[in-house]
Amino acid sequence: MRLDYLVPPLLVAVAATGLFIVALLQPTRSPARKPFLWLLAATMGWGIFIFLMRSSPDTTSALLWDRVATPIIVLTHILHYHFSLRLTNKFGVSRLLLGMYAALVVCIALAPTSLVITEMERVYYGYAPVVGPVGYVVFLLIIVSIVATIRNFYLSWKSSADLVEKNRLLYLLVATGLVGVGTLLEVTPVTYPTAIFANLAFCAITTVAMLRYHLLDIHIIIRKTLAYAMLSGVAMAVYLLLLVPMYLLVSQSGNVPLVFNLVFLVGLTIVFQPALRLAQNWVDRWFYRDRYDYLRALEGIGEETRNSLDLSVITNALISSVTSAMRCGKAAIVLPDAAGESFTIFASVGIEAVEDVRFSLDSSIVTWFNRSDEPLSRRDMHVIPQFQSLTLRERHTLEQMESEVIVPLKTPSGLSGIIFIGSKLSEQSYGLEEVRVLRVVTHQMAATLENARLYAYDKLTGLYNRAYFEIELRRLDVPRQLPLSIIMGDLNGLKLANDALGHEEGDRLLQSVAGALRRSCRPEDVIARWGGDEFIILLPLTTEREAMEIAGTIRQNCRDIAQHAIRPSMALGTACKVSSDQDITQALREAEDRMYRNKLMERDSARHSIISSLEQSLWETTHETEEHAKRMQMMALTLGQSLGLSDNELDELALLAALHDIGKIAIPKTIIVKPGRLTPEEWDVVRKHPEIGYRIAVSSQDLVPIAEGILTHHERWDGNGYPLRLQGEAIPLSSRIIAIIDAYDVITHGRPYKAKLSPEEAAMELQRCAGSQFDPTLVELFTRLAASQPEDREAETAPAVAVGA
Repeated sequence: MRLDYLVPPLLVAVAATGLFIVALLQPTRSPARKPFLWLLAATMGWGIFIFLMRSSPDTTSALLWDRVATPIIVLTHILHYHFSLRLTNKFGVSRLLLGMYAALVVCIALAPTSLVITEMERVYYGYAPVVGPVGYVVFLLIIVSIVATIRNFYLSWKSSADLVEKNRLLYLLVATGLVGVGTLLEVTPVTYPTAIFANLAFCAITTVAMLRYHLLDIHIIIRKTLAYAMLSGVAMAVYLLLLVPMYLLVSQSGNVPLVFNLVFLVGLTIVFQPALRLAQNWVDRWFYRDRYDYLRALEGIGEETRNSLDLSVITNALISSVTSAMRCGKAAIVLPDAAGESFTIFASVGIEAVEDVRFSLDSSIVTWFNRSDEPLSRRDMHVIPQFQSLTLRERHTLEQMESEVIVPLKTPSGLSGIIFIGSKLSEQSYGLEEVRVLRVVTHQMAATLENARLYAYDKLTGLYNRAYFEIELRRLDVPRQLPLSIIMGDLNGLKLANDALGHEEGDRLLQSVAGALRRSCRPEDVIARWGGDEFIILLPLTTEREAMEIAGTIRQNCRDIAQHAIRPSMALGTACKVSSDQDITQALREAEDRMYRNKLMERDSARHSIISSLEQSLWETTHETEEHAKRMQMMALTLGQSLGLSDNELDELALLAALHDIGKIAIPKTIIVKPGRLTPEEWDVVRKHPEIGYRIAVSSQDLVPIAEGILTHHERWDGNGYPLRLQGEAIPLSSRIIAIIDAYDVITHGRPYKAKLSPEEAAMELQRCAGSQFDPTLVELFTRLAASQPEDREAETAPAVAVGA
């Protein structure tokens, strides 16, 4: 047999076997891996059985092997098409593919008959099959599979915008085209079996694609093999060319004893690991060439940040390593700000002019990466419609950064940051290998950054926590940051908000105060939550006078917070370290002492502020007005004086008149101001306001004396009131008074849902309800007093009190 006829199928079998072993040893999640392995296995079978056929001693044996090889040849082409579908991400079920597999079953069933291959004949180059009637159908099936594979690769090559991807597909397209040409030449006048040469070319081109364009990643196997081979070669060279000749020369002996070999092996064992690392580094440097430094730089990030939870250290190490590795001039990393309201630049290289840039949570870039883990390229930004909504400021930022690649930092909890990478200094484009390794590194760094953020920030307020503040204190306690000022603050009213309105309202109050602190301070200031209701601010390069001005701004911004039932106020203390010989802990103690002195000095003012805020909230939430409060106080004092109450009792009665309905600030406003009739469920909610008011009162030292009156002001004389169903004189006197004058004022001044009546009609209504709803003795006294008073008596005759309605 001619060698050009006998050897090619053997070469195909050997090449396919080598590729199969490499692909099998290197696992990958690619959906194309399994079809590719089956394709290689079928190609091995094709080569082996064709070799057996060509090396047969007679035509009978050759016919047997050819009939076995025919279904395997068909399977190889079908698997080629199957592989193309998976490689190009066409995961849907292909009807053509199902039809091909069905035809394969028929081919397997008919292969032993003469319908496919009738006989074998000997020709000038070896054996040649005589094709039966079904054989031409089988050949047509092979041509269809080849054409479908070429079409699939071509359409993917045409639609791809990635140059590396296009090159990889081009290799496979050329290889598949050669298989098609070789198959067609089988039935041309050339009459030479060229298909096996085409398969050999396919194996060679596929190998190049695997090595150069990562069809399957076999770099690790090759690198490890080269490292071990290099180490083995060096060891053998040292042994044979250096140690053995030296021993033989010294000992004058013709043999190397076993002891000498054992000593050499022990020495090799000792130096094996260091030598292997050295060999691996050398192989990596040769293998990756200019990418070696890039990989080493990325590996170094973990070493720099392993023992640090300092967010600034981690972000600066990350951005420095990325710019060094990617060899770009500009890069930035953006993370959520302390409030979690936007993404802002935490570290950057080459773009200092845009460090104040913020990407809002509804920015196109942020919303995109909330859904996707894939990096974005500059081209993506231009062609994806979603990014047409970027603001002019964001577009200007991206242009200044010359962002070529944008990579998300994702954790299981969501998006934790974004890295913007500018163009390369060499003006080359980024390859798939670079982006792939960068993605691996950013996935690892995302977890580190998330841990650092959890360590650094108070989860509720978004401010720094105490532990991280102490790190910042050590960092800023240096001469170049002097004068270094400190502001300590204590929030008034938090306990009242928590106890009376619930911890959710207390949490919202803390968040609002944290926002006021951020608005009052500069970007370089360090703001932290020091304790439950205490805050601390570190102000570098700030004099004490400047710190006091910032404290004044904080007070004003707290007063401007209007969305809470209890308006926040803060006691503040300032201190300043002006020289290096001062101890920073002394400044901390001084700021704390001044804060507590401020709290004591303004205690009455703070109490008045809290009660005033309750009063204001009551007016804003309900139908109550300041005028109603003053009328209530005037009538309560008049009736109380007629009953001979003491001055203390009169003061408490006036306070109760103003704040008896304070619990309504926690009732939904939609129910309070509803113009129509309330539903039974809504009435149940409204009837809770005496209990809520009671909790508010007992949480404030100044309101404790009227807490019982607030709780019982809706009790009825006949025992049908709420919430305690007290009866008669078991109801506190102050509550019985408030019930009468409140009803009288509502009747005579009306409500949006009820017309007002005259004083005479109001007195008649009170008398009608005397003995059931109201204390009859108090009703009689009150109606006499009301009849003797001028109708429009001015409310301002009521004495001033510390609270309102």
